[in-house]
Amino acid sequence: MMARKEVKCRYCGELVLKSEAKIEIYQTKKTKQNRYFHHECYPKYLESQKERREFDELYQYVKKEIMRYDDNQLLPNYFVHKLQALKVGDFIVKRDSKVTGVNNGYPFPVILMTFKFKKNDIIYAISDRAKFKNEKAMIDYIMAIISNSINDVYLKMKEREQSNKRIENVEVTAV
Repeated sequence: MMARKEVKCRYCGELVLKSEAKIEIYQTKKTKQNRYFHHECYPKYLESQKERREFDELYQYVKKEIMRYDDNQLLPNYFVHKLQALKVGDFIVKRDSKVTGVNNGYPFPVILMTFKFKKNDIIYAISDRAKFKNEKAMIDYIMAIISNSINDVYLKMKEREQSNKRIENVEVTAV
């Protein structure tokens, strides 16, 4: 009798029978690899990959367009944590005291759109870097601009989404 081959699920790390696993073929420049998943883990994995791409887009925009860093520079960890805090709904107010905002926070596309919407205001505000005692103070100022505007941008995006749904639902009738 043959032994049943088990492999590790790429998402949860638990073992899954190779014969029952969802297989994703991952192509690199040189090789092709199989990635194995439980059937219920695969949609979660795809969602996490989507969220990762959305965060990367936000990160790159803030790095290049707002902070005007070159390719060799990285955003400070402090800034990255602030961006991620908007996603989960935690806003640091004073000296590490956390205030829970929205249960889930805002999706990364909403945060990105807020940065795009407020780009000119932010660039103007940070153009004189001498008025900030350090980069952390400047980041706090940027995040204050974003947190003051993000709800408006979120509501506008929801309105647009609803109007697009209404347009899709309206049947075009010939006159």
